Amino acid sequence: DFLNGTFYVALPPVDAIAEFKVETANYSAELGRAGGAAVNATLKSGTNDFHGNVWEFLRNDKLDANDFFNNAAGVGKGEFRQNQFGFTAGGPIKRNKTFFFGDYQGTRLQQALNYRATVPTAQTRNSGYTDFSPLYSQSTSTVTDPLGRTFRVGQIFDPATTRAVTAGKIDPVTGMVAANSGYVRDPFPGNLLCPGTACGRIDPNAVKLLNLYPQANLPGLFNNYVSTPVQSLNANSFDIRIDQNFSERDQMFGRMSFTNTGRFIPGPFPGLADGGSFNAGDQTIGTRNAALSETHSFSSTLVNSLRFSYGRVHTLFAPGTASQLGIPEQYGIQGIAQSELNGGLPQFSLTGLSP
Repeated sequence: DFLNGTFYVALPPVDAIAEFKVETANYSAELGRAGGAAVNATLKSGTNDFHGNVWEFLRNDKLDANDFFNNAAGVGKGEFRQNQFGFTAGGPIKRNKTFFFGDYQGTRLQQALNYRATVPTAQTRNSGYTDFSPLYSQSTSTVTDPLGRTFRVGQIFDPATTRAVTAGKIDPVTGMVAANSGYVRDPFPGNLLCPGTACGRIDPNAVKLLNLYPQANLPGLFNNYVSTPVQSLNANSFDIRIDQNFSERDQMFGRMSFTNTGRFIPGPFPGLADGGSFNAGDQTIGTRNAALSETHSFSSTLVNSLRFSYGRVHTLFAPGTASQLGIPEQYGIQGIAQSELNGGLPQFSLTGLSP
């Protein structure tokens, strides 16, 4: 199952496994869709004696050093709390005939994620997104247009001045003879879109959207924002197995496995901006697996095993804002149908910005 990031339906704890087998090639028909290896595990059975164990694994940021990149950015340790606990128990229901075995495991996780991202500088933000002069700081390199004009990398051009020029002919706007054929635009002097006056070139809805970005908390033009939002995981699973010895020739067992996992992976930005990847947001993963097996020995050289099994994985991925309806209209974006778990803002991608 690619969506929940795993390829198993039942994953018992280590203390509940009697044996396992790893197959890396030439799978039989029931083991398809495995790109690397297939692992089959056998759950423990009960015996004539009662056995069990209890465990707790703990990880905590109080016992950890800080991340190297956090130290470099002057950011302290993020939160990290992980508890993995559970038990196994097995024994007889009827001695020599009927046995049980069961296990439970729970995982609780609170872990800070380290994000570095790029957001608008304070200078650009405070100008109402009309002052992009900080872009000049990204490089000292230059580019040349078909008119032979040289510009620094980071220069913004006025799209309203787009026009075609032909090699050897005069451009009527600048009076320059074109060195090559192509399209040209005139630059915004100093990367100031509206120097000294309001020009109406900036859509107020675009400003509202850009203001969803948080303030930069690091210097520079790129990777000027660091955050450590906390992801959470709440997982519970159990297995139960019953074995029945009818005779020396006939044995049967039945098993049921259950897993329920809730997880939240935050994006780098707070609020509607989010900025999370495809697998970020709220995740709910539920698995159910059952098996029934009967083994009959016809002779010392002939044994038959008949098995039935059922497996189901149900996965739900949704961004953290999926239940917030009516958001696009607040930012001037019309015509987007929204429903439960299909809310929030649509994704924006900007392309074609090269000079």
